[in-house]
Amino acid sequence: INFRSAILFRKNWIIFIKEQLHFRFNIVNQTKENLKYSGHVFVIFKDENAYHVYPSESMTADNFKIQFNQGESFATTRFRPVEATFKAPPQGEQGNFNVFIFSRTGDLVHKQTFIKKLRP
Repeated sequence: INFRSAILFRKNWIIFIKEQLHFRFNIVNQTKENLKYSGHVFVIFKDENAYHVYPSESMTADNFKIQFNQGESFATTRFRPVEATFKAPPQGEQGNFNVFIFSRTGDLVHKQTFIKKLRP
């Protein structure tokens, strides 16, 4: 089964809660068999001034590598909601959200970019 074709993002949106940016999306299983998928998900958000990583402890300033098993763990047969929270208030009018999904064995199985307005 091709994992890449099994993942589809729906209903991605951003909200602000107490000076924090929350990027919400669903990982949706699109296979006919609805087989269980599991892995690790990362979100890298770039605003006008900086890069922000979710989960925040998955990457340090002196080590710019993503270790696949440091992402938010997930498993799904139908869909899995994800809420990536970024503590610093974003700068600029729009941001790029790059979502990376790794399998449990470390293969990059999905990558998707969303460009979203940060201000109404």
